[in-house]
Amino acid sequence: MQTDAARSVIWDNLPKITKKKLHGNITSRLRRRTLVLYLLLLVVGAALVVGGSTTYLQVFGLGLAFPGAGFFAASWWAFLFVPLTMVLFLVAMAAWLFTGNLMAPIAIWLLSAVLAPLSSHHVADWVLPTVIALPLAILVMAFFGSKSKLKKQMAIQSKRNALLDNIPALMSNMCEDKPNPGESELSHTDLKVMRYLFDLSLQPFGKFDGFVRKDNFQPAALRYQLNHIQYTLGVMQCHYTPNFHGYLNEAQRYTIESLTLPEVCGYWKLESVWGNFTWNPDPVDTKDNIMLTGWSGHCLGTYALNTGDTRYFEEGSLAFKPFKKENSKRYKHSNHTFVDSLLKNWNQCNYFLFPCEPNFVYAQCNLYGYGALATYDLVTGSNHTNDIDSRFRDNLKEEFELATGDIQPILSNLTGLPFLFKPSVVANLSNVHLLNVVDPKLARRTYGLFRTEDMKIVDSDTLDLNLTNMDSVDPGNYTKSFAFTYSWVAAAAGEMGDREVARLALEKVEKEYSLQEKNGALMLEGVSVITAADYALARIIKTDFWRDSVLVGPSSTTKSGPILSDCRYPDVLVAKAYSHDGVSLDLVLYNGNEKGDQEIVVSRLEENRQYKLQVSGREDVLAVASDTGEIRTNVYIDGRTAITLSPV
Repeated sequence: MQTDAARSVIWDNLPKITKKKLHGNITSRLRRRTLVLYLLLLVVGAALVVGGSTTYLQVFGLGLAFPGAGFFAASWWAFLFVPLTMVLFLVAMAAWLFTGNLMAPIAIWLLSAVLAPLSSHHVADWVLPTVIALPLAILVMAFFGSKSKLKKQMAIQSKRNALLDNIPALMSNMCEDKPNPGESELSHTDLKVMRYLFDLSLQPFGKFDGFVRKDNFQPAALRYQLNHIQYTLGVMQCHYTPNFHGYLNEAQRYTIESLTLPEVCGYWKLESVWGNFTWNPDPVDTKDNIMLTGWSGHCLGTYALNTGDTRYFEEGSLAFKPFKKENSKRYKHSNHTFVDSLLKNWNQCNYFLFPCEPNFVYAQCNLYGYGALATYDLVTGSNHTNDIDSRFRDNLKEEFELATGDIQPILSNLTGLPFLFKPSVVANLSNVHLLNVVDPKLARRTYGLFRTEDMKIVDSDTLDLNLTNMDSVDPGNYTKSFAFTYSWVAAAAGEMGDREVARLALEKVEKEYSLQEKNGALMLEGVSVITAADYALARIIKTDFWRDSVLVGPSSTTKSGPILSDCRYPDVLVAKAYSHDGVSLDLVLYNGNEKGDQEIVVSRLEENRQYKLQVSGREDVLAVASDTGEIRTNVYIDGRTAITLSPV
């Protein structure tokens, strides 16, 4: 157990917020470049208007000022195309942000400049000054607005830095110790919640019954649903059942191998064309796309770390098939090529952190990528994480940390422009477990500020949260719902050891989105697969569980000890499987259906050695391991059934 002194050290000396400017150096340079290019475009456009030899060239030059500007020179009916073009341009900008489609805004701008002259006969004297004045006025307003924005952020910084002095004492008293390895056990309710994830991930390969099918670009995409399921199963295996393989391994392999199917990975051939202007259907060996290599690389690494199964490290073990035709080309990859792609992209990007959607850098995606690299290093003995650590953290702090101490969610790698200017509560909290891998002090500062600013406990049993509209969306199905946010309040609190807030947040989500039982599985009513997986994670995550699943893995005794290698799902549910000494095995099983005898298989035993099987409430049984180090036996399971297998 951690001592009080050790807990105090964890929270003491939280880093003060020191940023005194609105943007980092790289962001400022990219924004200056964008501004210079735009001003040059204005100059070229003005020159065409003034010196153009034809009306067409003059109006075309006018249209370079901004989308739809050329229609200022049109007849009165065509003038209506100015607001219409602006609306279309905003839609195209949204398409760029959400799907990486850079072609869309460029096409709208150029098309309007080309078409506007067709409805014009001359350019009135007032048109050019008006068209030039409008964007210049907006730029001036943006300049002074940035000064005001920085002033507001600095005021928040001052307030938060004062709060940081009180957070260590508050959190040291609130937070629980990290459990000793092998202490943790899933409750019967936890197992019922996990059954929903198993039901999804134990169906035949190629089927996606029960998954959300909205789009293949944003958070509701299949790849994210698969990732979130594996994250929860991986944390379960690392801390509760490291000595259970069987259908737990099978479920994780489904989430990993399904990534190669065209309905999952086929999105990239489109994004590569309209975002990077290159034809490259390969979703791994490509520019950008950390939304696959980072998020899914984490799955590959934790699976190997938990199980010792390195099948995905074998060359060509994952054959990605972006096209639906049966004989279409496959792109063969492994965990090695995932890491190669991560390192290559990090080392060639303006921000070091590199984009998800082409041209858009999401801080969170890169935090997942850091974890993918860390697990790879643990499995292979390489040292890549140390090689990139200082550059990763420096750029995260310099470019993505705001003067408020929040993490800027998205920056354009092309223009330096930010998107989602004010991070929401859930945006901050869903980074806490990831930051706990990269920078534990920053993770604790982020959570501590939330704990003091955005929540309070009313009447000792109700959580009152200061949430915004950004916190009211389920990203897995785009419906209005706070279930995702509540789940991440609980998960962040669990990772930080704040069990009281974790408990209250879980009670809140269960009260507002009641748990429904179907075929023995519990699921929150009306939520997406992603939210269901994150809710399950929130139920089982405890102090530093995510961090240790990435940077430590299961204890050494579990890696050499016996494993529950086979049992029938859902008849046998595994709440605990742990080897404390490397030779014996402690199990806690529940019956998923009717109570009664169930066959279990225990492997990785000493060949031909005699073992004693102790089952709670029943007489001990002796069994001899086979020539292959395996014991196959029946056990009677009725509710919580504790079993110990030890050598005689």
